[in-house]
Amino acid sequence: MKNNLLLIITFLIFLSCNGKYNQQESLPKYGLLWKITGNGIQSPSYLFGTFHEQGGMSVLDSIQSFDSIFISTDQFICEMDLRNAVKLLTKKKDSKSNSYLKPWPNADSTYVNLLTDKQKSILDSAINKDESLRIIREWNLRPVQALSFIKYQSQKNAKINKFPSKDNSYYDSVRTIILDVYLQQQANKYNMNIEELDSMEEFQKLNDSINSRLPTMSYKSEVEFMIYSIQNYQKIDSLQKEYINKLLTLYLQQDIALIGQQQKEVNRHNNMIMSFLGNENFIEIQEKMLIDERNNFWMKKITNLIIDNSCFIAVGAGHLGGEKGLINQLRNLNYSVVSVEKTKK
Repeated sequence: MKNNLLLIITFLIFLSCNGKYNQQESLPKYGLLWKITGNGIQSPSYLFGTFHEQGGMSVLDSIQSFDSIFISTDQFICEMDLRNAVKLLTKKKDSKSNSYLKPWPNADSTYVNLLTDKQKSILDSAINKDESLRIIREWNLRPVQALSFIKYQSQKNAKINKFPSKDNSYYDSVRTIILDVYLQQQANKYNMNIEELDSMEEFQKLNDSINSRLPTMSYKSEVEFMIYSIQNYQKIDSLQKEYINKLLTLYLQQDIALIGQQQKEVNRHNNMIMSFLGNENFIEIQEKMLIDERNNFWMKKITNLIIDNSCFIAVGAGHLGGEKGLINQLRNLNYSVVSVEKTKK
């Protein structure tokens, strides 16, 4: 009897392990452009993984059918219209709003009474590089939030801020353009309807929700980390570029299985203060909200959008792979999702 019971348990464990193995084997590994058909949709739609940094444009050279597929669709679907994304990042908050004051220990806490004279001088040296950074003081951002804003603005007002008008013939020199920007330019060029998966309001709500989960910590620690980051910008920036270059290499190889893993390394670097304070839990929550929960939310929109229209859906490549990725979720809903041009090592 005991032997029979042992055999049954062993067999059940084998089935469980084998199921997990097969599930992992069926998950997508390579490919950035995927064709969506079946499940009653009228015409094929396409799912494409983008790269939110410079360098991603080169991948188009390895996807020969890209242009013909793009112009064959009626509607362009993106995470957010990038003009709205820039507005969201640069929009001045209502001076009466106290949303950015909530994290402070007291309602009247400011950089003036929180920083030492030396720290104020260091912060001023960073702010004075760009007058627009004075908005940090106007918003009275929490130190970790201010640091993120400094990083964003310090990228020489990155080219993402430069959007040619619909009629501007800017399409000849595109290799240095961020891929997401280029795709929206092309959508405008071909008079495609553009739909967002995240509206400004929805993304702001998500961002506020993430910020509300920032762990309670010493504001002294936050300030010290902010000052450390300003003083060691070159070293930190060099490491950031190293991580991004690794991510770009995987992207150009169309290795969506490993892109997600490398993206986590980038996220952990961007959350150095959380790692420094030993708070890995916040990083995991942030990753879940930015990837998994957005995927779940987007799926509701995507399935409605592709019913009657041929759509070209462009999202960060990190949203494609994995069990909770868009490809696997579409397949679980009985759509056929097949790589258009599969890259092999």
